[in-house]
Amino acid sequence: MELTLKIIEEWGNFPPFSVISSLFALFLLHQLNFLITMKIDRMFDS
Repeated sequence: MELTLKIIEEWGNFPPFSVISSLFALFLLHQLNFLITMKIDRMFDS
């Protein structure tokens, strides 16, 4: 995870990549949020 943040920070230095990296970061956050929600739902089911 830290490596990903490092890459995003590095990309942020280049204007063309800043948009891509921010979208990528949002995508990762969305995926994490989805996985956490799934786990919580499973905990309540059992």
